[in-house]
Parts: sequence; C-alpha cells; structure tokens
Amino acid sequence: MPDAKDAFEVEASPWYTLCEVRAADRPGVPHALAVAFAHARAHVHTARVTTVGGEAVDRVELTDGSGCKLDANVEESIPQALATACRPARGRWRIAQLSGGGKRPAASRPAAAPPIEPEPEPASPRVQPKL
Repeated sequence: MPDAKDAFEVEASPWYTLCEVRAADRPGVPHALAVAFAHARAHVHTARVTTVGGEAVDRVELTDGSGCKLDANVEESIPQALATACRPARGRWRIAQLSGGGKRPAASRPAAAPPIEPEPEPASPRVQPKL
C-alpha cells in the first residue's frame, strides 16, 4: 500500500498508541494493515475501519509486545512495512518477502502430546439376584 498515509497520536490515549491510516479503498486493505502491524511487531487492540468518499480511514490502537505504547523505532517501521508488506498479484493479495530473499523457514510445531489414557470406570456394586 504505497499510497497509504499514516499518522500516530501518542497523547490521545494513556494506554495505546493511536495510528490512523488513510488509503484508497479497495479489497484487502485491512489485511495489508494487519500484515504490516505484525511485521512491525505491533499488537492491535482495537480497530475502527471506515470508508469516507472512496478512501479507507482506519484508526487502530497499538502496543508493543510488552503492552506499552510504541517506541519511535516501531512507529518508523510501520510505514515501511505498509509500503512493502502486501501487493496485489493475480487478483489476490500476496504477502511479500519482508526479510530478505529465500524461502521462509518452516513453522516449527510443538511436540505431540502423549495420548491420554481413559480413566478406569469405577466399580459398580453388584446387585445380587434374589432367589
């Protein structure tokens, strides 16, 4: 989204950094924003997505990984990520390689948990037939 314009407001909220992004309205704008915020390692707490006269106006409340307001380095990385994170290709949005060429490393899976053994059923008292 190279046409995106962003603005940050640090003093508007005591807990979050507010980010307003304006871009031409088209399919995939929220996805492109989510990819850019994830690449910048910003956590989204609230997003207000609106369209005004053919322009997408998105206001997002962000924090860093520890729940604090964003520092200047993260704020600077978001516009760069917005410009390169997603691009339209073949009618769909595709995620661009953000960290150099080559293949992305395969996601590591956690080790499989051992199977859970069923608990034995409690012994029920036997009913003696009456003779």
